[in-house]
Amino acid sequence: MPKKQERVNQIKRKANPKAREVKRAAALASIRHEIDLVDKAILDLLNRRFSLALRTLAYKKNLRDRRREKELIDRLKSRAKSLRYLSPALIGKIYLLILKESLDQQQSYQKVVQERRQKSRNQKRKEERKRERKKEKNLLPVKKRKKRRKKKF
Repeated sequence: MPKKQERVNQIKRKANPKAREVKRAAALASIRHEIDLVDKAILDLLNRRFSLALRTLAYKKNLRDRRREKELIDRLKSRAKSLRYLSPALIGKIYLLILKESLDQQQSYQKVVQERRQKSRNQKRKEERKRERKKEKNLLPVKKRKKRRKKKF
């Protein structure tokens, strides 16, 4: 009896090979959809991380803290050892890139802020000079202006 059932299953598989392909394609599409969701989550988290890194500028004296960077990478590499699909070397490379990009963004942001501050200072100085000139004009004696007579034709 088991041989008979096995034979029936073989016949079914041969009769309907497209059904297997459809199932495989559906399974593959489902897995790829999950990967897309994970990728989106990774991007959202990276964006949040960079946003937080920019917020730290308000509290830092120096842009770079190499000791903290080393501690972070060592901690993450150690964590990666306990994970099945991540190698510590890969995590180290990824986080070096993340930290470099974060530093670049912080430097760019800091430069923009400094330029805005300088522009604001220059604008204030310019306005101050304008006010001083206006004040000086008000203090000087006003010359009497001659009225022009209109010529009659």
